[in-house]
Amino acid sequence: MYPNNQLQFLNFNKTQMLLYCFSFIFFILFGCQKNEVKVTKEITKPLIVTNITLDNQTYTSGLKNISLRPTILIKFNTTLNKNILNSNIQIQNNQAQNISDNFTIIFNDSSLQINTNKPFTHLSTIQLYLNGLIKNELLDSIQLNQMLEFITLIDTNTKFPIISDSALLDKVQETTFKYFWDFAHPTSGLARERNSDLTTVTIGGSGFGIMAIPVAVERKFITYQIGLTRLIKIIDFLKNKADKFHGAFPHWINGETGKVIPFSQKDNGADLVETSYLIAGLYTVRQYFKGNNIKEIQLRNDINTIINNVEWSWFRKNNENVLYWHWSPNYNWEMNFPIRGWNECL
Repeated sequence: MYPNNQLQFLNFNKTQMLLYCFSFIFFILFGCQKNEVKVTKEITKPLIVTNITLDNQTYTSGLKNISLRPTILIKFNTTLNKNILNSNIQIQNNQAQNISDNFTIIFNDSSLQINTNKPFTHLSTIQLYLNGLIKNELLDSIQLNQMLEFITLIDTNTKFPIISDSALLDKVQETTFKYFWDFAHPTSGLARERNSDLTTVTIGGSGFGIMAIPVAVERKFITYQIGLTRLIKIIDFLKNKADKFHGAFPHWINGETGKVIPFSQKDNGADLVETSYLIAGLYTVRQYFKGNNIKEIQLRNDINTIINNVEWSWFRKNNENVLYWHWSPNYNWEMNFPIRGWNECL
């Protein structure tokens, strides 16, 4: 038999030992479980986008012939978080406008499917910006930041009457002619500069417009007499009203007065390249309108006067073995631009 004080000591030690045992077991169980989670998370691959397709086509910038209601599928390398919400993804257009309402977003195990609710228009270049936080099951996350650019398919429905290739060529030729004919300055008949006020006419463009008139007569877009009447007005204006410098014309002139309109500060005189386009048109007209009536004879004589007055050799600037593009009554040869190189001179 133990004395009372020894029994108390033994009871105390048993209780203490039981507490130590439970504490040790608790530490082993929960401590190991925590370590296992940590190890699993360390070996988890970072969440990345592995593939993007539009209508089952692998995405590349500028992908063409995409349907008007495309399906976009974005695949990831691991399972996504099931609790992610559609509101986590925002879709914008190229004006940074939120257009998420036009799309339905479906989250699968390891992919993100975006369906188009409202169709796009045909042959449109679409730019979509997809932004949002994506998480996997273990809470690894990436900021989705994708810009998708694609072009929708063409509308193959017939919209205009079908015509033959020959008729189409006629239509293109007639419309091209009408640009120079209908848009010409009413006083001079010369071709207006397309990007300026309606007063400015361009000498080079007028050369093309002049050359188009014999074509229009030949194709019966206008009559011979109507073409001749317009040319008489144009040639008279060029000969008697338009500013000229050593026989060469400026790039731009006023279609009402014939006075030079500077193309730039120092380009306010002769432009030999623009003049050459004009002269080419005049040669064509001179050869086409070859009748022996008084009007056509006078037309050819006036064209010869304009052509012969161009002092081509003078633009060699002190007899150099090159022609110079510009000369100005105020700045002389300061433009200093020999006619050569990769430009319209070719």
